[in-house]
Amino acid sequence: MISEKLNIVLLTGLNPYQSNAGIWAQDISDSLTKQGHSVLILTRNDDEQFRSGVESIYGKCKWKSNQKSISGKLIWAYQFILRNIRFRKNERIKKDAIYYISSVEEKIDHVPTKEIMTHIPTKVDVIIYLFPHSFLDSRNLYELNQWTKAPIFVMPVDMASFTGGCHYANNCENYKKTCGCCPGLYSDSPTDLTYKNLMYKKKYISKTNVCTLGNTWTSDCLKQSYLYKDKPNYYIDVVVNETHYQPGDPKKAKAYFNIPEHKKIIFFGATQLENKRKGLIYLIEALTRLHEELSEKERAEIGVAVAGSFDTDIGQMFHLDVFVLGHLSHQELPLAFQAADVFVSPSIQDAGPMMVIQSMMCGTPVVAFEMGNAVDFIMNGETGYKAPLYDTEVLKNGIHSILTKTEDQKKKIAAQCREMALKRSSYDAFERKFVSVYESMMKKKTTD
Repeated sequence: MISEKLNIVLLTGLNPYQSNAGIWAQDISDSLTKQGHSVLILTRNDDEQFRSGVESIYGKCKWKSNQKSISGKLIWAYQFILRNIRFRKNERIKKDAIYYISSVEEKIDHVPTKEIMTHIPTKVDVIIYLFPHSFLDSRNLYELNQWTKAPIFVMPVDMASFTGGCHYANNCENYKKTCGCCPGLYSDSPTDLTYKNLMYKKKYISKTNVCTLGNTWTSDCLKQSYLYKDKPNYYIDVVVNETHYQPGDPKKAKAYFNIPEHKKIIFFGATQLENKRKGLIYLIEALTRLHEELSEKERAEIGVAVAGSFDTDIGQMFHLDVFVLGHLSHQELPLAFQAADVFVSPSIQDAGPMMVIQSMMCGTPVVAFEMGNAVDFIMNGETGYKAPLYDTEVLKNGIHSILTKTEDQKKKIAAQCREMALKRSSYDAFERKFVSVYESMMKKKTTD
C-alpha cells in the first residue's frame, strides 16, 4: 500500500460544472480529495463557477480580461484560429452522422505543453485524461509524461481516444488495424485522415507510460484497438455521488414533475434523444409490443417519462401516456429516477451511460441491452434485466417484469440496486480501486 497521498492532475475537455457528463470529473476529484489526495482539474475554458482546484489551461478565457497573461492570450488566439480552420474543414468534409466525428485532424487540438506545465505543481504522481473533445492531443500526453515522469491514466468516455476520429465505430473494425477507408468519412482511401490521425496518436502513445481504465465493454474494445492493445488496461467503475443520487420519496418526485401518483413510470433519457445509438426506436418497438399485450386498465396505469432534447413531438411516438420532462438539470435528475419504477437504457453503442449507475444509486432498477455499464451492473432479476442487443422482445419482457412486481419485491430490488451501486461506484469504492490501479502501475514499472 502507498504510504503517502497522491498528487493528481485531471485533464478534461468538458467544463465540470456545465453538463451532467462533465460533472464526472468533479466527482472523481471529490472522491479522491475526500481521502486526502490532492487533485488539480485542468480544463479548456475558464468559468466564473470554478472553485479552488479547477483551472483553465488558457487562464481567464475572456480576451479583454486584465488577469490573462500575454502568453495565455497568444495561446487563446492560436487555438481560436486553428479551431476555425478545423470547423471550416469539417464543413467541407462529408461525414456520416452515426459515427459522431467531431474532429477531423488530431493535431489541431495540440497546445504548447510548456504552457500547460505552468499550471501543474512541481510533484505529480499521476495524470488522468478524460473527455478528449477538442482538448489536447497524444503529443501533449507524451510530453507531460516525459516532463512530470507521472504515468498517464486514460479513461475513455467513448471510442474517440483510440480511433482515428469517430466517437463510436458501430460495425466498423478499422480501429483494430490502422483505420483508413473510413465509412464515417465515406472514404475508400487507406491513408485518409483517420489513418493519419491514428498514426499520429500511435507515434506518441507508443512511447508514453500510459494505461487505460474502463468497464468491461470499453476494456474489450481497448484491448483489441491498434492504439492501446499493447498497453496495460485495468477495470474500474464510474464514480457516482451517492449523496446526490439516493433513494427518495416517489410521491414527492412525481409531484415535482406533475405525474399522477398512481402511475407506474418507465423513464428514458439522453442528452440528444434522436441519436441513433441511444436506441429510441428500439424502446418504441418494445413499448408498442407491451401496449398490445396489456388490458385497457393496465395501460391506464403506466406512463413514460422522457428527458432530453428532441426536434419531433415525442409524445406521439408512444401509445402510453407520455410525460415530457425536457432537459433536466443536475439537481433534477435524481428526482426523475426517484419518480420512476424502472429506467430503460436501449443504447446500442455506449461506453456508459452513467444514467444506468445513477438510477441504481437511487434504488431504481434498470432494463437495458447488453451494452456499456449494463454489462457489469445489471444482474437479471436482482438489479434489473439485460436483453441481447436489438432484442426488443426480451427488452419488453424485462420492463413488464419490473412493473408487475409486488411492493415487497420492489423494495427488495431497490435495496439491491442501491447496494450494488454503493459497492462499486461510491466515492470510497472508486478511490480504493484507483489507488489499487496506481499501485499496480508502480509495481509494473519497478519490474520492467
